[in-house]
Amino acid sequence: MLRNLSPRERDAIIELGKSGPGGNLDHLALSKLFTLDLVTISDDRRIVLTSDGKEIYRELAKLT
Repeated sequence: MLRNLSPRERDAIIELGKSGPGGNLDHLALSKLFTLDLVTISDDRRIVLTSDGKEIYRELAKLT
């Protein structure tokens, strides 16, 4: 799945993985990440990584 993500989508995952919800995120990238079920809305209404999103974040963190 990692290969199917654009640089903007990868950046959004890294941003969410590092700093959590918030920040300056690309809305088109977020739209695709929601579609792929890599992000969701938490109970306190924040955008967070799903378990699959966290797994991809760990893969991306290894590459940097």
